[in-house]
Amino acid sequence: MSKQHAPVQQRGDLTSPQTEASTPRSSPSPSGNNRRQDQLSFLADIQDWLRYQQVMLEGLEGTHRVQRIHGILRVVSEQNHAFRQGRDLDLSALPTAPSAPHAPALEHLLPGIASAVQPFQRALVSPPQLEPQQPSPVPADMFRMGEVMNLFNSAPPSGEFQSVTTTGGKQTTQIQLLASQVMGLKLKLPGERGVFSLQKYGDRSSLVTILKHCIEGGIKSPDQVAYILATAWHESRLGTWMTESGWLSEKSAERYAEKNYGPQGRNPSRAKRQGNTKKGDGGRYMGRGYVQLTWKNNYERMSDILIENNFTYTQDGVTYGSGQDGTKRIDLVRNYQHVNRNKELAARILVLGMDGGHYVGDNKGLDSYIPENGTATSANFQSARKIVNGSDKKKLIAGNASTITAVLRKNGAWDKIVNAKNTIV
Repeated sequence: MSKQHAPVQQRGDLTSPQTEASTPRSSPSPSGNNRRQDQLSFLADIQDWLRYQQVMLEGLEGTHRVQRIHGILRVVSEQNHAFRQGRDLDLSALPTAPSAPHAPALEHLLPGIASAVQPFQRALVSPPQLEPQQPSPVPADMFRMGEVMNLFNSAPPSGEFQSVTTTGGKQTTQIQLLASQVMGLKLKLPGERGVFSLQKYGDRSSLVTILKHCIEGGIKSPDQVAYILATAWHESRLGTWMTESGWLSEKSAERYAEKNYGPQGRNPSRAKRQGNTKKGDGGRYMGRGYVQLTWKNNYERMSDILIENNFTYTQDGVTYGSGQDGTKRIDLVRNYQHVNRNKELAARILVLGMDGGHYVGDNKGLDSYIPENGTATSANFQSARKIVNGSDKKKLIAGNASTITAVLRKNGAWDKIVNAKNTIV
């Protein structure tokens, strides 16, 4: 890099504002159309959260499953009561893995909520009703999460990479083969018990794209690549949650983010320091992409970093780059949605930020924590969390990285890709 940049801070750093699903203060009681709209939004967001919970229940059995259902019903009961009282709600802060020893008494539920919890109530009486016999794709209308329909894709876009291997008459690539092996892993998730299949809960196309950008970014160490992937899994579930609180629609996530990061939100002084000075900035510059890039100032800085690294990407038929040679200048402040909607861009932000240490501004990237040559230890992986977010969940992410690196190192898989000619078109 030719010049130094101020830190590109993540929303999850140790000084981030803490939020709760509801706060004790009361909001002015809306009436008429406004109240009706609030109720519709509340119902939609709760139902999205419940759909997410239903999918996560598929991996649970016995007591853990029952306690998860109890927790789900308790959260719904509490949020329904808070909404009826007119309390200020933040459904982006709902727990991902609720648990409770007993089911609550469900009283005075809004009609839409009452119908949405019925499958969970039935499951307590007759558990087999929610027990999937075989894993199956999520119906198209089941989520409004970022890239949910990519959860179960099994084939990459044709022509994305040069074919270098033929198996059973089907052309594939070294990267595609490696991606298939990684997708067969099961990793931990924050707040959840057990391990979860990348094939079911991750996005294969995102994995392939990130691997490609690791090659283009010159990441030679399989351990460093493993840590990049572990970070993407932790922050965005490997591309299935490309905006904050992935169970929410993008519109709902922006609405809650405005409360958290907007200039009139919960921490206005910090919001303004980070460039969020106008109404709507909190929603526009909420966490997006594989590492949940947050704050207006950081979108501007990352734009400069991408240009300095001669990166180009195409969105809606327009090619963005330095503003020369027929490209339009990269401007993530104006085109903030590109960060979560363009996976090529999101992958380059992920790799550049981690390799160069741009997220905290100390220029301590992957090489500072994970040896480029040699084998990383658990301590190396745990220290590398400083690249993105201090020490938050460092052991969990380190464990996932160790699981991934075993696949990347097996039979020199990553080294072969790095050394292969014409691996990527």
